[in-house]
Parts: sequence; structure tokens; C-alpha cells
Amino acid sequence: MCNIQKNSPHADLLQATKAIIWDEVGAQHHHAVEAVDRTLCDICDDNRPFAGITVVLGGDFLQTLPLIPKGSCEDIVDATIQ
Repeated sequence: MCNIQKNSPHADLLQATKAIIWDEVGAQHHHAVEAVDRTLCDICDDNRPFAGITVVLGGDFLQTLPLIPKGSCEDIVDATIQ
């Protein structure tokens, strides 16, 4: 989870959010997407994916893979969003 307290200004901003556009998400480790999902669900007290906020994930999934230092091909594929 991300380190955002429920009663902070950042939490207020996320609760008021209607949509999130995340470009080049293919280069992110899938744990980053999962952490944002869990954080939004916790802050908004909503168990739907991304707390019901519309999330647009974009990027060229064949262009850039997540960087895994000293990782094997298997490690890199396991880190991708599938």
C-alpha cells in the first residue's frame, strides 16, 4: 500500500477523483498497480477495483518491460501486468 493517511489532503484529493490516466503502465511492476488499487480501496472505503474510480491504463505493452535488476527473463515476465 501507499503511505497516504485517510485524513490527509492527499486522501481528500483521491476521494474526489473521478478518473486516473496512467500512461506507460507497461513499464511498471504489477505491484505498483496493485498498491494503488489497495490504497484507493482503503482510503475510499470501497472494495470495488480502484474504489470505483475510472482508471485508464495506457502505453505500448510490447515496447518497454519493467526493469528488474539482475532478473531473469522469467522474473521480468512475472513482473508485467498481464
